[in-house]
Amino acid sequence: MKKINVLFVCLGNICRSPMAEFILKNMVEKRGLKEFFHIESAATSYEEEGNDIYYLAKEKLIEKEIPFNKRCARRIEKEDYDRFDFIIGMEESNIRNIKRIIDKEDKIYKLLDFTSEKKDIDDPWYTGRFEEVFNQITMGCEGFLDSVKNYNYIGKNLEATIDRKVGDSHPKYENCIYPINYGFIPNTVSGDGEELDVYVLGENKPTKTCKGKCIAIIHRTNNNDDKLIMSADGKDYSIREIKEKTYFMEQYFESIIIK
Repeated sequence: MKKINVLFVCLGNICRSPMAEFILKNMVEKRGLKEFFHIESAATSYEEEGNDIYYLAKEKLIEKEIPFNKRCARRIEKEDYDRFDFIIGMEESNIRNIKRIIDKEDKIYKLLDFTSEKKDIDDPWYTGRFEEVFNQITMGCEGFLDSVKNYNYIGKNLEATIDRKVGDSHPKYENCIYPINYGFIPNTVSGDGEELDVYVLGENKPTKTCKGKCIAIIHRTNNNDDKLIMSADGKDYSIREIKEKTYFMEQYFESIIIK
């Protein structure tokens, strides 16, 4: 498994994002995955720069037996985009501010988007609901770990067997016509026990097999199934482009694109 660099982000970097940082660190430690992850946290503002974790957040981590250490809040910087594979905010306002600072869209996620509950994690500094926030962050971190279980495939050159070619009808839904080639990677196993399925981008003619590079993964959060995204023409398709090209099928599922 290749190393995954994760940056959690909230408004001040004293409550939610450091809680997420240490909750995920504890999870990967217990699962024997520590060496495969680098995890940090940051803020979207300078308001709490240099401050340690808020005392009520510390109390909740102590209560739940989550190890943590003294740290200093910092603001996210544009350079963090190149340092991290995943930049994960807690609510929509975080996402907007991250995109404004970073000036990018890919790699940026909201934590609960890795679960079937696509909602914000409210700031407990205002609400006081640290127990609820702890549980939401824990659920989000578990969903995140589940979503990156096939992360090793990204960047690999693969050969797909195409069983649903451009122009074919879906085997169950005849009105669903495939606008792109779709198949599977032999000798792999997905969450449903079958081979890993793959959408092929950049090969617009019907074909029986296709070679290309895996550039992303669609993780379906409501049925524990992953779909690889293969680029057959060498193009690094954006998350927005992947969404558009796979919408004909993925519109029926709750999912997140890992890139």
